[in-house]
Amino acid sequence: MTIPLMLNMALIRAHALQRPFRALLSIAGVALGVLASVGIGTANIQVLRSFEQAVTTVAGPATLEICGP
Repeated sequence: MTIPLMLNMALIRAHALQRPFRALLSIAGVALGVLASVGIGTANIQVLRSFEQAVTTVAGPATLEICGP
């Protein structure tokens, strides 16, 4: 381990030992934010797939395709 990394870990450990509840809330907040971001991304993908499937079911597959030059 490098010295800056060891110093950073020592400062984090000291802060967590002084205020354990605040450190726990900070970790929980970051985890909740990451979880919400992943959940929204997954829901967005599923909604787009569902919409594409609904359009394909209603309209059917394309019989003619127009291509540019």
